[in-house]
Amino acid sequence: MKTVLPCLLLLFSVVGCQSVELIPVEELQDAETMWDCHVASAWDHAKVSSLLVGTWQGRYQDCPWGDLLQESSEDITVVNLIFTSDGAFVVEEDGSEIFSAEWVLEVVQGNSFYLLTDKPGWDLGPLYICDRVILDHGTPFDGCDTYYQKISN
Repeated sequence: MKTVLPCLLLLFSVVGCQSVELIPVEELQDAETMWDCHVASAWDHAKVSSLLVGTWQGRYQDCPWGDLLQESSEDITVVNLIFTSDGAFVVEEDGSEIFSAEWVLEVVQGNSFYLLTDKPGWDLGPLYICDRVILDHGTPFDGCDTYYQKISN
């Protein structure tokens, strides 16, 4: 029993400490490549709704007027989007909740997805999805392109 307990503790600590490897910013795909991957993945409402549930970390933001999120800065603000299966949506900034609402997913023209909330301020879209990365493609509307990576289910 003396050797079993330490082995079990080691096993649980290794399993419990697993983390997602964050994609380096320079390896994130551009909007056109994200769109091609998104279309090839044949997403539908059910798949996207299921995929969204979990925590997504803001990785990079590209704006017509300058980048706001940068991986290399020591003063980086960590923005997490948290989606629950019961429709709750929370935005955290550096671990503190700054926004909460209910979310719904809207599909436009078959493969364009928009996240709508019941409060103004955090509607997203169109969303391009490729693997565990989402691009909130805001530049067609003079906004920013913001990349989020899923970090937990």
